[in-house]
Parts: sequence; structure tokens; C-alpha cells
Amino acid sequence: MKRYTPLKAIRAYCHDCAGGSSKDVILCSVLDCPLKPLRFGVAQGSRLYKAKIERALRTWPQEAKDAGLQ
Repeated sequence: MKRYTPLKAIRAYCHDCAGGSSKDVILCSVLDCPLKPLRFGVAQGSRLYKAKIERALRTWPQEAKDAGLQ
């Protein structure tokens, strides 16, 4: 059995919830999910987290705006 760090386990859960779509994990629209801030598998506010948000805004600008990414 593969062992995950807590953040990686949350990322795997979100990936499963989004039907296996990484794009849908990034653009998650579930407002009341307590795991949403941790869905990238990295700490919120980290450089990697911010880079993932910036990439989503460049790649899918309208969808990212609709999902509330800023």
C-alpha cells in the first residue's frame, strides 16, 4: 500500500472527487468543501501554490475567474 503525506492524500482525494481531471481540481467550484484550500497538495500561500494559481489564470482565464481564483 502506498503511503501519502497528508497534503498528498488530500490531493489524491480531490483528484478522485473531480473524476480524475487535474483541471477540475484546479478549477474546483465546490464552495463548502473544507479541503479546497489544500487541493493542490501543497501548503496554501506557498510559492508552488501561487505558481499553480497563476498558471490556471493564464491557461483558463475565464474558467479560473468563474471558479473564484484570484
